Amino acid sequence: MRIVNRDEFMRLPPGTVYAEFEPYVLGEVCVKGETLDHGPDHPYPPADFWRGDLASLDWNDSDHLTKLMDEARTQDVRLVFGCPQTREGYVEDGQLYAVWSRDDVRRCAEYLMKLADGQ
Repeated sequence: MRIVNRDEFMRLPPGTVYAEFEPYVLGEVCVKGETLDHGPDHPYPPADFWRGDLASLDWNDSDHLTKLMDEARTQDVRLVFGCPQTREGYVEDGQLYAVWSRDDVRRCAEYLMKLADGQ
């Protein structure tokens, strides 16, 4: 992993795996989606992007998510993994990001597969 500032992060391609970084703390692991650009005539740099949370469920909207969680809590309903994209518009200028390398992603996938195989 490498630590990048917000300006560099906003230039990274969709599909970048990352976590918000504060000294000594890594946030949730997410996947960066498209950067939302204001257009060529806008005086400010891109400030927003789509993100997918890797610890999320397959849901369509907040009502659907609430229903799924209620059913899982009160009935024998299995929650399904998903990585829906939501808009990330609450980023502070000084935010740092821990950006995963291809090797980091591969090692994580291999580790999860070992766990799934009972090893």
